[in-house]
Amino acid sequence: MVLAIVPLLVATGAVALEVSRRANRLSEQQVALIEASLTEQKRQELMHAVTLVESQIGSILDEEHDEAKAQARVKQLLTTARYEQDGYFFANDVSGVCVAHGRRPELVGQNIWKLEDPHGRPVVQLLQRAAREGDGFVAYEWEKPSTKKVADKLAYVRFLPNWGWVFGTGVYLDDVARAGRTARHDARQSIERTLRELAVVSLLAIALVFVGTMVLNVNEQRLADGRLRVANRMLATLRRGERDRIARGLHEGTSQLVAAAKLRFELVGQQMDSDVPKARASLALGLERLAECIEDIRRVAHALAPVALDKGWLHALNERCDEFRQRKSAELRFTETLGKTPPEPYASEIYQIVQEALTNIERHSDATEVDISVSRGEPDEIVLSVVDNGQGFAPSNSDHERGWGIGLRNLRARVDDMSGTFKLSSRPGRTELLARLRIEAIA
Repeated sequence: MVLAIVPLLVATGAVALEVSRRANRLSEQQVALIEASLTEQKRQELMHAVTLVESQIGSILDEEHDEAKAQARVKQLLTTARYEQDGYFFANDVSGVCVAHGRRPELVGQNIWKLEDPHGRPVVQLLQRAAREGDGFVAYEWEKPSTKKVADKLAYVRFLPNWGWVFGTGVYLDDVARAGRTARHDARQSIERTLRELAVVSLLAIALVFVGTMVLNVNEQRLADGRLRVANRMLATLRRGERDRIARGLHEGTSQLVAAAKLRFELVGQQMDSDVPKARASLALGLERLAECIEDIRRVAHALAPVALDKGWLHALNERCDEFRQRKSAELRFTETLGKTPPEPYASEIYQIVQEALTNIERHSDATEVDISVSRGEPDEIVLSVVDNGQGFAPSNSDHERGWGIGLRNLRARVDDMSGTFKLSSRPGRTELLARLRIEAIA
């Protein structure tokens, strides 16, 4: 869950940071475009207003030949001309004396050459310089008539050379700044809304990962528990089968031999006084039964812990086949074409399967010929085949363990434990056991 959620959180955080950075940059570009557009619009308005007043001044000059009267009419025009709420005109001579002012008549006649805005910029001097260059724009701060508060202002001025006057007008830029602030606020809200939506999507994704991981863990745990229960049942079955097989071997073999030896020795005791030759014969038979009992015990112990495997897998199989030939006087052919020793535990399991199969043949089949082969099937498969010509039996087709003895059930369980396939077919004169064990590699 951590490996799934932590990268998701890191990726989401990186995406959020990149989205925020790009959105902020785009919003600043948008604000800059809005401010530039509004400023340019105001520049055009100023130029249009000044051009209109300049044309009226030209008309006055054409109509009035008396210079004093013409100046008076121009001053009246500049004082009374208005546009919008805070739009007015002003005029100063080259020495800095205020000639006309549409909003502050108290400045008329005063020398305002050294007048500065709150930032120390010489407003009149800047206006004079811009006008002498032909026409120009000057930015400064000035009191806004409608609010009586200082605000950014953009002025546009021109020069009247015949009188040496600088006249012009200006607009306040607080609405431009307000539009920029509004655009920034809207962009910030949009960014925050986008980040919130991204956070919601991330939380939903984390919740889905959490739920999916929990469901997967529960399912995996359930499957693991199921496999563990099956393995425990299989292990219990194997243990019970091994105990039953050992118990049956001791009861049918070792116990019977010991009981027969006991009876012989009792008979020897009875015959010692009356018939010594018979007593000696009974003693010999008793000793023979004891030898068989010892051999049977050795065989059981050998089946439980095959010491022969310490000498090598193939050597152990050959020894087991030789023992079978000696006890049964049967023809047994063993072939091995793997070429390499299979890895553990496959070598031990193949030996145990062969040993169990030979024990079943020896006890139940009455076979005279047995063929055992160990070969390579698929690249990762070992094929074990045991065929005999004994009396056979009838294995069930519907239930593979119905009617089977402990030995066959043990064989099937061993193959299943190794994730292999087990097949058994039998008829009078031929019984075949076929086991396929899949392994990753053969050492």
